[in-house]
Amino acid sequence: MAEGARTIAEVEAECLYVEGNFQGIARTHFFYLDALGSVNGEVKTEVLYIEKGARMKGRISAGKREGG
Repeated sequence: MAEGARTIAEVEAECLYVEGNFQGIARTHFFYLDALGSVNGEVKTEVLYIEKGARMKGRISAGKREGG
């Protein structure tokens, strides 16, 4: 998701890199929130990286999935 982009969605992906504004649910293996990005919603991921200055509002579940 590019800087300045605004997205409302439910996403399932291997990797999600957010520089813009994401609202919704993200299920990923790797989630990266750039310093310019913001998230309002729910993130379920195995690997989480949030840069200083990024904004996150909602729920985060990080780590290996059970049974996987």
